[in-house]
Amino acid sequence: MFLAISLLVSETDLSNLVSKLKFILSKENKEEEFQATLNELIKLKILELENKDFFKVYSSEIFRLMKKYYQNKGDEYDGSITSRFNLINNNRKLDTEFALLEDADSSRIISTEEEVENKYRYILNRDKSPFEVKLKALINYGSYLISYKSKLDKALKLYDDYNHIFNNNKDFILIYSRSCWSEGSEERKALSIQILQTFLAKRPQIAEADYLEILGTLMTYKSVMAVADREDLKEKYRFKGISKLNYLKAYQAQKERFLEIYHHPGLRLYNFIKDRDLMEMKANIRNHVLDGLTHFVEICIRLNKVELAKEICQLVIRNVPQDFHKAFESKLSKIGRIDEQDKLKHNKNESDLGIKLKEALSKK
Repeated sequence: MFLAISLLVSETDLSNLVSKLKFILSKENKEEEFQATLNELIKLKILELENKDFFKVYSSEIFRLMKKYYQNKGDEYDGSITSRFNLINNNRKLDTEFALLEDADSSRIISTEEEVENKYRYILNRDKSPFEVKLKALINYGSYLISYKSKLDKALKLYDDYNHIFNNNKDFILIYSRSCWSEGSEERKALSIQILQTFLAKRPQIAEADYLEILGTLMTYKSVMAVADREDLKEKYRFKGISKLNYLKAYQAQKERFLEIYHHPGLRLYNFIKDRDLMEMKANIRNHVLDGLTHFVEICIRLNKVELAKEICQLVIRNVPQDFHKAFESKLSKIGRIDEQDKLKHNKNESDLGIKLKEALSKK
């Protein structure tokens, strides 16, 4: 302990955290032994406790003596003390847990992938690491795997492994869900939706902005999958890959799915934002909301709820700058084309009826 203390303090700053001393000595699970040794040094006036968290070397003279002994240490000195010290040495102001996290973050640029993984896994599996440090370690390591190493599968395995710890946290939920969606397979996309739905079903106590971000993301994902499945079904029927009876059954099942999406998250999202100022939202939240609304309009169109679809488009166009109009103007154009087709069909039906009436009268 006498030698280890010399690593943690300097002549200009003779104090540091007791937890760091315990960490580099590997005595975190040997509290009684650690306290006994600490008390001996206190009795000898080598150090003192400033409070329960900080120790302080008694004087600069004692520090210089410590340094001298450290420089002349022999084989009996445990080299792992210095190794563990190097893990938390980046910032003396940070406590042990955040120092370990900073060391792991710093290693991403210069260390091997295996070394980086070991540092993050050490934090994630460490009993003493607080939840916020573990969460940050998971997010940062996942980002490293995806952005630096292009290993999305490995990141997904990481999220799968620690889902049971973090599945009540909205930051983890969003990252996990979006990573699943990015993977692109039907199975992972379905899991992406399930992750968000399960989280919302718990009625989490989260900020309004976070709720809107999750709701908008869920609306987008569910709509994209439902519309893709509908187009798939139409394609199969067009090329005789499915019988008419099976097509009608599948079509009805999809219609019920569209209705579910319409009610939740669709209507929930629209009712939540229709009386709010979209431009007062943070940019990333607004983008998720607008993306969700665009897909909600598509669901409305497919359910023949065109008046609501128009209402949503017009509300957005009225309340946000020109830069955000394109997607909603495009939907209004689509609605306009559908209206024209309906009119033509109606006129044709009326014409056909008129011809039949004339034929019937002429026979009398």
